[in-house]
Amino acid sequence: FFPIQQFNPGAPERTDYSMWVLTGRQKQPNPATPAILWAQAKGEKSVIDEDIVVLEALQRGLGYGASPAFQGTYETQLRAMARNYLERMS
Repeated sequence: FFPIQQFNPGAPERTDYSMWVLTGRQKQPNPATPAILWAQAKGEKSVIDEDIVVLEALQRGLGYGASPAFQGTYETQLRAMARNYLERMS
């Protein structure tokens, strides 16, 4: 399994966060899967909280009315890959 995470700045003091957890198809049911996924999500929470503090500090530095940011080529490719993967999985 692996997560796809997306941070969306809503305002200098607010960040919306989405996370999708993707898994492979299991050959046989594993009763521990829900517990494993829950533990992974709980572990990610502290990292997400740290990232949001940094992102919101950056957003406050930009302030309202700043010019829109343009993503670099590498980030654009990552977002295209994530969209394509989610479309094919759904």
